[in-house]
Amino acid sequence: MTAHANGDVNPETESSAEAARRLKRAKKAALAAFLGGALEYYDFFIYATAASLIFSKIFFPPGDETVAMLASFATLGVAYVAGRSAPSSSVTSVTRSAARTPSS
Repeated sequence: MTAHANGDVNPETESSAEAARRLKRAKKAALAAFLGGALEYYDFFIYATAASLIFSKIFFPPGDETVAMLASFATLGVAYVAGRSAPSSSVTSVTRSAARTPSS
């Protein structure tokens, strides 16, 4: 197999075993991405259902039900935004750099 300086593989010189291995890895990555997305969707679906039916009554003071419901959905919104920004957070960056460092 011949690789260019930028890491691209020349398909003309790639053996069938190497091509099969690359295809298998790509399929595993696609399946993992799909399952992760499905699990995340399910998690937010369950949380949104609980936020609308339960959380406003349990976690927020009695009084105006509309305010409690909005506060419950605001919590869901904060969790959604935090989940999207977590990969760029400094904690994740430190964790990734620690994972790259070989342990002695």
